[in-house]
Amino acid sequence: MRASLLWKYRLAGEIKLLHSSDDCVLLLSNGELRCLSLGSGSVKWSLKGVSDASILGDRLLTLSDGLTCLSIEEGREICSLEGIERFDVDEGGGRICASSGRTVTCLNPDGTVRWSYEMPSRVKAIAVSEKHAYLACEDGFLYCLREQEGSLESGSVFRFAPPREETTAFEGGWVPSELI
Repeated sequence: MRASLLWKYRLAGEIKLLHSSDDCVLLLSNGELRCLSLGSGSVKWSLKGVSDASILGDRLLTLSDGLTCLSIEEGREICSLEGIERFDVDEGGGRICASSGRTVTCLNPDGTVRWSYEMPSRVKAIAVSEKHAYLACEDGFLYCLREQEGSLESGSVFRFAPPREETTAFEGGWVPSELI
């Protein structure tokens, strides 16, 4: 069997997201999210000012001036939350973990609030799984919350500190202090 070219689309800038569904191809490049037709490669809809995006079933979550939920097919806004700075999605359970400053909120797939937790300092990164939410904060700690109720998991705070000059085995700006 031999492949044949159906269409091509000129890319501009760095591609941050590329995803295909049954109806379209989504790509995020240079702050613009585009939905391309599978049949022709033509742009079905686009949205500017997007810094991040994630697929959740037949919906698309975008980050710009907050968190916005769109229908993938039409690009129509379903709901939005202002002030959200970062987020991650538990694809297995469909929950969304989002932060605004020090506040972390877990949302159910329908957009209702599951729990909220106030971190000791500003959240810099989020990763969420089926059972836990991991939060890296400005205070130099990585926190682990129980995903079900948003409580701190026992023994789950890790301190990160800048490496000493004699530490050469690690690249990057931070290593666990217990390794230093």
